[in-house]
Amino acid sequence: MKFGISPFGIYRNEKTDPLGSKTNGLQNYDDLYADVLLWARQGWIDYNIPQIYWEIGHPRADYETLVKWWAKNTENRPLFIGQSVMNTVQHADPNNPSVNQLPRKMALQRAYQTIGGSCQWPASAVVENAGKYRDALVQEYHKYPALVPVFDFMDNEAPGKVRKVKKVWTADGYMLFWTAPKAKDEMDKAVQYVVYRFDNKEKVNIDDPSHIVAITRNNFYKLPYENGKTKYRYVVTALDRLHNESKSVDKKVKL
Repeated sequence: MKFGISPFGIYRNEKTDPLGSKTNGLQNYDDLYADVLLWARQGWIDYNIPQIYWEIGHPRADYETLVKWWAKNTENRPLFIGQSVMNTVQHADPNNPSVNQLPRKMALQRAYQTIGGSCQWPASAVVENAGKYRDALVQEYHKYPALVPVFDFMDNEAPGKVRKVKKVWTADGYMLFWTAPKAKDEMDKAVQYVVYRFDNKEKVNIDDPSHIVAITRNNFYKLPYENGKTKYRYVVTALDRLHNESKSVDKKVKL
């Protein structure tokens, strides 16, 4: 189990603490009695999602200022950015008034290796596609599947490789089957599998998410058979409970 928090977006203002951010708003430490950095430093939380719900250019709590501050003050715990969907789509990019702030916000958070992604608030605004926010995520920013970030301080040991990968014709169609790897204990067990597809002579690179065709709990995948004339290479890996990924096993098929 992972235990994390989503604190208010300002830890401390610089006027209160020289190590604080160049902001002027409510403070976690002084007003909410939440020493978020201490909790992270002591390992009492597993991840942090500060609520940076303001826009770029906000006079008292500028989004860009706060993203940069949190990126530098992770205290060695995974950091994700809490995004306000409505605040993002209702404000224009100061450098490009013809578009909202989503492109610039995404570029900003992805510029820091210490930021592992973002959390959208509220979910209802994403579902309702406010300001075409969901469309932008699907078509541009999250158009490929992603594996959950590994918290290596909790577990960094990958499961074994899948076994007995085979292609079989069944009453339900052409199927790829595999057997779960052996496991020493519960944390080593495979609980999900990732299926990748590559062209026949293409180099296998499982770090490229555009090749992921399925992330599944099943030990099978239905192959999209066409005419049996095109060769592909399918690759299967196993994920444990904390999303460590095993080495890959491949199988060539004609579809």
